[in-house]
Amino acid sequence: MSEKVIFKIKRQLSEKDSPYWEEFELPITDKLNVVSALMKIQKNPVTKSGKKTEPVNWECSCLEEVCGSCTMLINGKVRQACTALIKNILKTSKSNTIILEPMSKFPVVRDLQVDRQRMFDNLIQIKGWTPLDGAFHHQEVVISERKFTDHELEQIKLDAVIFNPETKTIKEAGSYITRDLAPQQPPKKADLRYTLSECMTCGSCVEACPQVKNTPNAFIGAAIISQARYFNLHPQGEYLKEDRVEALMEDNGLANCGNAQICVKVCPKHIPLTESIVDMMGEATSRAFWGWLKK
Repeated sequence: MSEKVIFKIKRQLSEKDSPYWEEFELPITDKLNVVSALMKIQKNPVTKSGKKTEPVNWECSCLEEVCGSCTMLINGKVRQACTALIKNILKTSKSNTIILEPMSKFPVVRDLQVDRQRMFDNLIQIKGWTPLDGAFHHQEVVISERKFTDHELEQIKLDAVIFNPETKTIKEAGSYITRDLAPQQPPKKADLRYTLSECMTCGSCVEACPQVKNTPNAFIGAAIISQARYFNLHPQGEYLKEDRVEALMEDNGLANCGNAQICVKVCPKHIPLTESIVDMMGEATSRAFWGWLKK
């Protein structure tokens, strides 16, 4: 292995400017990764040929594969720069040259930094939030005889109150009931929600998907579909379940998935994206078939 590594970086001043290439050479040090290499280049922006140039622009934050902001193409493969160790890359490629490029499915801000706003806009489209966040108990008093819905009965505790299960009413005025505004979930469902929650909107699945184009109203992508599933599984988030399913039935939604299954292969968090797509396709089919009855 060479004692030095060459970085061939695709540079671009903005989305409208023409791209060009520059090469930089650095000594290989222990535990050197792509982000730390870019930091060294930033401190001394001199090309391999000795030309002084502008510092390379890229984006990073957490440096531990959590924020997703440093995602880029490294030797043609989409991944996070913070966990891309130089020695491992050179060993795999059997070359002392590493090629860095910005993701191609997003507008270029500058050099290796792209604008992932389309993903956040798509989260707004599927209402990627919960109406109420958090878990707490709320105590209230029953003023007079009151009938409760099945959903309310799942939330409240009926200890020490006179309750008629046939009429679903509490007869004793002045009874105190405790309402649990965050009902517990079965462990398997909670574990699934945790797995789905690890999505960091890095854009890897969007970049790898052959159905996604760098155009307006392009395929919404696997990450957003999986997030719709995540929020639909949330105890409070399910109140907007039908809205999210209908959002995925729009022109840029589920129907555009080509079942390439590349998304799940490049996901750094190993989220079951294809399972989410299948699950939401089932929800959309059910909604399309039965939804008209509710109108």
